[in-house]
Amino acid sequence: MSLDHNLPRVLIVENQDSKLALPQRLAAQGWQLVVQKLDQLDPSQWPGIGLIHIPGQEAHEPLAPVTGALQKGSYIALCGKEALNSSKIQTLIRTAFHDYCDESAPTQRFAHTLERLLSETRPRFDALPPPSLILGSSIAMTELRHRLSTYGHSELPVLLLGESGTGKECAAQWIHHHSSRREHPFVALNCAAIPDTQFSTELFGHETGMLNGEPQKRAGHIAVAERGTLFLDEIGDMSQTSQATLLRFLESNCYTPVGGKRERQADVRIVCASNHNLHEEVRTGSFRLDLFHRLNVLSLDLPPLRQHLEDIPVLAEHFLHHHQPPVTLDESAMSALMCHDFPGNVRELRNCLLRAAVNNRHGLIRSEDLGLEEPVRAEPPTQSLSQYRNRQESQYIRQCLEDCKNNVQEAANRLKISRSSLYRLMEKHHIHLP
Repeated sequence: MSLDHNLPRVLIVENQDSKLALPQRLAAQGWQLVVQKLDQLDPSQWPGIGLIHIPGQEAHEPLAPVTGALQKGSYIALCGKEALNSSKIQTLIRTAFHDYCDESAPTQRFAHTLERLLSETRPRFDALPPPSLILGSSIAMTELRHRLSTYGHSELPVLLLGESGTGKECAAQWIHHHSSRREHPFVALNCAAIPDTQFSTELFGHETGMLNGEPQKRAGHIAVAERGTLFLDEIGDMSQTSQATLLRFLESNCYTPVGGKRERQADVRIVCASNHNLHEEVRTGSFRLDLFHRLNVLSLDLPPLRQHLEDIPVLAEHFLHHHQPPVTLDESAMSALMCHDFPGNVRELRNCLLRAAVNNRHGLIRSEDLGLEEPVRAEPPTQSLSQYRNRQESQYIRQCLEDCKNNVQEAANRLKISRSSLYRLMEKHHIHLP
């Protein structure tokens, strides 16, 4: 997308004391800007698209009164570290913003985000329970949030694929939250936990027997999710019989409760998930081809944690933020986390950190407290060269700082770079001195 003067204007909101120089950086690339300060907001001038800098939790006070205006447009929250640790700011991001990114991201990342927003029409809806915040400023997670938000605009079925622990239910909630159904229920059903004999009852409900002249009814998951979203998890574990039952429903959107006589029309959005290789299971015949085609309309592969290891510091800080008594990770622990390939993905990272926090008595988690096994396999071939370089660079800087006992000047001399360059690299890799 080339920039020209026919582009719509975009909003830039900065803090009074901001040092990001966003207007200057974006104006230099040809953007037409509406610039306002955080303490002097005028929503009547907002063009519907823009970047809003949220350095810390104090930004909640001026932004809360303009939540309605934020929800009517497509705005990106440009967050500082303190902001992402604030529960109020997290709720504001979930309920009022299209997405968020780290304030340390390069200008080109901001420009790319604005270009993408200009190519969309994004309706917003109010007053819904927020899903879990999908954290991470890596390219992989930024693109994931964008595609999930885009899929929310559609009524088509969505198939979420990925390894166990990558956050498929959180992704399904994100789709629901960004859809026209967000004021209605989000209902999850774990297909792997339901016996064949109970699948129809769980899905359609039942009407059996009479009590005081009234039929005894139990609503199924479809009825509970009426006008909302039905999330079917672990569909790869369904038997052939259950697959056939689901297929018949998807073909007509009609169902009859078990024991009932009257057919009902359903109004639900279907989102499915599986950690199986469904393409392979279709090939071997264990998953029906016709059902796969019904579900695989909008498809999305969730990245394993080993493909966005640069998000580990942000995730770790999030998981430990509310733990009492407070705990922190030392450099050896962070290095160990960055070296681990996490076959259990974000769920394994969370469990590892919380276990170490509960067992910790000194407020400082060291590498030996994590209980991680030594990595035994080579770098995954799915990792890009830039990801591999970033990972190695981060590990080497952490090791150098540890060897120099966190003396930045000494570490910079050893790395043969300037002190300011080292500080920039530390910021890039979320390396914080104790």
